[in-house]
Amino acid sequence: MKATKAIYYLTRDTIDGWTKANGTLLAAGLAYYAIFSLAPLLVIAVSVAGLVFRKSDVTERLVKEISIVVNPRMAIAVQRAIESNNFTRGSEFATVLSVLVMLIGASILFVQVKRAINFLWGIAPQPGQGLFIVIRTQFLSFVMVLVIGVLLVVFMVVSTILVSLNQFLDFLPQNIKEVLPEADFGLIFVGFVMLFALTFKLLPDAKIAWRDVWLGAVLTSVAFTVGELLIGFFLGETSLSGAYRAAGSVLLILVWVYYSMQILLFGAKFTQVYANRYGSKVLPSKKAALIIQNLE
Repeated sequence: MKATKAIYYLTRDTIDGWTKANGTLLAAGLAYYAIFSLAPLLVIAVSVAGLVFRKSDVTERLVKEISIVVNPRMAIAVQRAIESNNFTRGSEFATVLSVLVMLIGASILFVQVKRAINFLWGIAPQPGQGLFIVIRTQFLSFVMVLVIGVLLVVFMVVSTILVSLNQFLDFLPQNIKEVLPEADFGLIFVGFVMLFALTFKLLPDAKIAWRDVWLGAVLTSVAFTVGELLIGFFLGETSLSGAYRAAGSVLLILVWVYYSMQILLFGAKFTQVYANRYGSKVLPSKKAALIIQNLE
């Protein structure tokens, strides 16, 4: 009974706070920025993973997973985005400049995610902290971009180990051997949990305990994984590409990203509600202030 009431109040307060903060509008804004950040973000992630594996192998595996989780048309659109955006091949100066431009482009999304979560949590930087906040935000955004690359490396390594185990452990029962490759889906889920936990903990200008972050990260990952399968089915059954012709691929990505951003922000709101009701509460950092008292 107590658990049911807790779930009810958490859900009610999360939806109420989400509605008051106009979460759908925030998600739409993030989707706009994500369209410009997605290509450089993927290129950098693939390049980081390419330090360990061949870039072609990383791209192929990434496209394959997107094809499974979302749909093949989305995977083709993402593959084109990666292939059409690459580091400049020329002088060292041009290469460095290209890397910097891509880093900035990729980090824009995380800058905006931070601002959106701050707004959802009713937090804003204090006046007079402009330069400090900008530097800190940009640094954390760069870190998040690199974290995605590192997670991709870990995923590739563990996935390769699982495939190797499946090939060499012939003595295992067939039902166990069949499970090993399917563990890739579990790896994706764990990767989402880590990414969401880091996002909720590090990006906002707030103090929140790690123990209050994990439940929100896990539930957001569940919603994200299930949601991606549903939106993938929806996009696979619609004819957006045919209706909008050349803009069809861009529209597919936009719909996908918009839906994903709503899940991310809803998870962030749930994390705050849970922390304030059952945890150690979400408090503004030393360089920020609580500007809205009842967005939950």
